[in-house]
Amino acid sequence: MMKKMIELTGYGLQVYFKGSRFIMPLVVIIIYEYTMYTIMPVGVVDSFVMTCYFVFFVLVWTGLSTAADENPVMEQVQLLRVRSSFCYYVSRAAVPVVLGLLVSAVCVLFPVIQNVLNHKALFMRPLTAYDVLNAFLLVAGCSFAGGALGGLLHPRVMSDRKLAVVLTVLFSVLTAVRTGLVQEIPLFRFVLWLLPPVDKIASVYGDADEFRFVQTVLLSAALAGYAAVLFAVKSFICHKRKF
Repeated sequence: MMKKMIELTGYGLQVYFKGSRFIMPLVVIIIYEYTMYTIMPVGVVDSFVMTCYFVFFVLVWTGLSTAADENPVMEQVQLLRVRSSFCYYVSRAAVPVVLGLLVSAVCVLFPVIQNVLNHKALFMRPLTAYDVLNAFLLVAGCSFAGGALGGLLHPRVMSDRKLAVVLTVLFSVLTAVRTGLVQEIPLFRFVLWLLPPVDKIASVYGDADEFRFVQTVLLSAALAGYAAVLFAVKSFICHKRKF
């Protein structure tokens, strides 16, 4: 079963990279990284917190595009070949997860390389392996949540693609501004808790100069858990609705 899941995940990644949908996100990532890390010096924690939000939105975009790219005929063929709905849907969830890890690695390693090339003068204080580990965990967690949210309104979950795009953008924006929105209108907390806890990163690290590993692990676990729930919900709906 594991071999089938790996092969299906690899096939999904091949389909994504053979098309042209990955080009614009890649261009946006390159522009962001060069813009963010060409003005020196920058803060270690606050720059990576900004990257968390950036990667979240990029993976929402990626999750939306990968879901839209899925061909119903090819889906049925793959399901028939593997003869396991569980195997198939796990592999579909693994595609945005792998993409998220790739994007996270690029967005975290780029400033590390820039720091070395600039004689370790990129950041306001020395960058450590501890900082890089914390940053990667947080950015990866945001990528998982973004990919899951972007792919939630799959064509078999919501056939109206224009409405699906509008709702996905709305959910993403509300995720980013949830803390301020709840402060202004407290009643929203009873609804907005359903959104991914990306805003908690800014709440914890907004004014911090150092990472706290326990907090990082808890935030990353919460984001990964949220993504797992969304992937499960989407898969369950798709399985029940068939084709």
